[in-house]
Amino acid sequence: MTTKKGPRKVKLEIREPDDNIFLLGIVSHEPIYKLAISLNKRLKLSLKSIDPLKIPDSKENSKTNFTRFADSTQTPDISYYLVSNKSNGKIFLKKFSRIDYFFTVFFSFNWHDLDQLIEEIRNTDGIIALFPLKSNEINCDIFRS
Repeated sequence: MTTKKGPRKVKLEIREPDDNIFLLGIVSHEPIYKLAISLNKRLKLSLKSIDPLKIPDSKENSKTNFTRFADSTQTPDISYYLVSNKSNGKIFLKKFSRIDYFFTVFFSFNWHDLDQLIEEIRNTDGIIALFPLKSNEINCDIFRS
C-alpha cells in the first residue's frame, strides 16, 4: 500500500530589509559559467562554482539543483553569490520567473558605492537587463547556505 504524499512547498520567509545585503536580478542568455567569467573580469572578482542549491521537487519526489558561484576571497567582510533561477526547465523562485540569475552581495560595513556596482554590472558583457530587488522579498541566506 502506497501513501500519497501531498505537494511540498519551499517556503521563503519574508524578512525586514537588511542594509547589509544587496540583491540584483539578472536577465542574460549566457550560461552561468560565462556570466561568472564576465563578472570576474568586470568586477575583478573570483567567482567559482560551489555546491548547487538543492531544492525539493514536490512532483517528482527528488531535488532540483540550481547552479551557484561564490567569491569571498577579497575580504572577510564581503561575499558575492551568483545563483541560477532556472534548471532543466524548472524555476527556483517562480515569483521572479523572468529573472535568469540572482547576484547577491553580503557585506558587514557601510558601503556607499552600490550605484557604481550596479553600473559596472549593467555594462558587463552578456547582461541584457538588471533589476535591483528588495532583500526582504527573499530570504537571501538561502543563497549562501
